[in-house]
Amino acid sequence: MTGSTTSTNFPTQGAAYATNKGLTDMFVTKINPTATNIIYSTYVGGSGIDRASGIAVDADGNAYVVGRVGDTSTDFPTITGSLATTYRGGDF
Repeated sequence: MTGSTTSTNFPTQGAAYATNKGLTDMFVTKINPTATNIIYSTYVGGSGIDRASGIAVDADGNAYVVGRVGDTSTDFPTITGSLATTYRGGDF
């Protein structure tokens, strides 16, 4: 599952990807089929408002999250090869 959180103590399983809690961050959590155990849980975001709106998981179990990064989240983490590594404007 994915979504957005404003929690300052979001429950993570393992190390969280984001180390600086922003105003709103995206989260990714996998729960076992009986909903009794968290398999992994993390959040990601910059210092501004970042919102997840969808998730897809491939055959290898890799999760791909889509969403929006706000203009005040200029430190949102990106990697080499990202479509955009800086805010390009939009509806935030």
